[in-house]
Amino acid sequence: MSKKALYHFTILVILFLGCHQDPEYLLDFDRIESTPGNVTVSINDAFSLAIMVTLDGSTDIERLSVYRLSKDSSDINDSEFKKVMDVTPSDSTVSIIIDTGAIYGQYNFYTLTGHYGEVESFYSDTVSLQFQLEAPQGSVGLVDNGIKQTIQLEYDFMTGLEIRRASNLDTLIKYALYEGQDAFHLVDTLQYDNNSPLDSFAAVLHPYLDIQPNVNYSYEIRSFQDRNDDRIFSPILKIDSVVYVVNEPILTVSALTDTSFRIYCKNVSSSEYDSLFIFTLENSLWVPTSAFALEEQVVHNNSYLIDIPSIIQRSHKVVVKNTSYHSLPQSLVGMLLPISGFTLIESGEFTWGCIESDQQCNENEYPSMETFVDYFYMGVFEVTKQQYSSPGSWDQGFESEPVDSISYQDALDFCDVMNAIYTDFTFYLPTEVEWEYAAKSNYGAQVNTIFPWGNQIDVYNANYGYQNEGPISVGSYDFPSFQGQYDMAGNVMEWVDNCYEEELSQSNEQENCWKVVKGGAYWSDGSDLRISRRYHLPPDQGFDGVGLRLAMKPNNQ
Repeated sequence: MSKKALYHFTILVILFLGCHQDPEYLLDFDRIESTPGNVTVSINDAFSLAIMVTLDGSTDIERLSVYRLSKDSSDINDSEFKKVMDVTPSDSTVSIIIDTGAIYGQYNFYTLTGHYGEVESFYSDTVSLQFQLEAPQGSVGLVDNGIKQTIQLEYDFMTGLEIRRASNLDTLIKYALYEGQDAFHLVDTLQYDNNSPLDSFAAVLHPYLDIQPNVNYSYEIRSFQDRNDDRIFSPILKIDSVVYVVNEPILTVSALTDTSFRIYCKNVSSSEYDSLFIFTLENSLWVPTSAFALEEQVVHNNSYLIDIPSIIQRSHKVVVKNTSYHSLPQSLVGMLLPISGFTLIESGEFTWGCIESDQQCNENEYPSMETFVDYFYMGVFEVTKQQYSSPGSWDQGFESEPVDSISYQDALDFCDVMNAIYTDFTFYLPTEVEWEYAAKSNYGAQVNTIFPWGNQIDVYNANYGYQNEGPISVGSYDFPSFQGQYDMAGNVMEWVDNCYEEELSQSNEQENCWKVVKGGAYWSDGSDLRISRRYHLPPDQGFDGVGLRLAMKPNNQ
């Protein structure tokens, strides 16, 4: 046998013996199809990644080798993979490999090989994943009793949530554990800490237990997973500028009389606040001296009107509150009128002239018109004989009968005398519009009335129809107008500063015109006590049953 023939024979023997040992493996395993295919990677939990491998079921693979490369960037370049584990594939065609050594926050690249005996397949295609959890999803909004956070986790393996709430007042961190719920529903409540009164406010005011109104809150929310002593957080869900807005009341004050003041509470509604407290300083403690339910107070010109009796003028703190929150304490001085016998008439609109419900109107009480009246002060009583004769002793003259039988000019002269004595005020005769507004406008009920007390004549409400032989002491009848004036009907008529015309008109330009008188006298019949009823008399003569009532404005207002 030649050397060439011997060589060929030897090769055939080797091939025959090798194929006899494992012919299928040696034929197939070297092929590229034997390389692990369909490799994917995903997040298993906050501490590990899951590598899923699909194997050809017809290929015998004893084990898989996992190679990993971790980098901050997504470029592999010439970086070297390192083997991190060998695993035995599962019986099924799909194997899931958990890599607990994956680096959180980095790009993790993987390639795999298969082994049979000492022979290793080609490397699989490289797969990668940036190991980074998703931030939780959710929203923050207002509910009746506070700020609600509705949060959904992106993963069911998380342990819970960390919520960081910040404001210019404080920073709060709280935790909520995941117990399989579809979403977290958390409420930061607007409520008082009733166990600890606010300093210096005598147990009526309390600090807030959680959030406060009109404070800007921001939220940073992230989920986390705990394992042993380690904790991994997700990125942060940021929500800025959440405010539980409550209108802060606008509080002002005016002198109502010499023994009371009026607080105007504006920019509030009964859905926000239900009560108002007045505090007075006593022994370094603000003590509540008055409390008012807002729904019981008169509303006029978009303000709640709260009348406070007081014998001295001093400072107060005023707070508007409800069961969950209160306004900031505001300081007000309870101003009192430095002269007695007058009360404030609020500005407003009313029907001047005959009102629809009055069926006894005369032609000169038309045309009726909606008319605006600015604020002023008006005498609570008609000017008495004692005051008229001794105006310098004004405060001591309220218990006598009204001055009677004076002319319009006499009334003007008396105003001049009062202005000379009491220089802080301007005294004058009310206009017909002012007088009628003070007598008929019930702005608490938002109605105009026929008589100062209502729409029905009553012999017990006024001195009229010769019940008495003449005028009687002012204030003898306990039925003032809504705005606080006594004897606006009956006793004596009252001069007003308006020229008379056959129809309603505000005019004083005519010289020596006859002037309007209002209110009826002790000798009038019931229909003549109607508020819109108009009389007219010459200005230079006095008449039985005709007196006056003063109007006034402080000079510093």
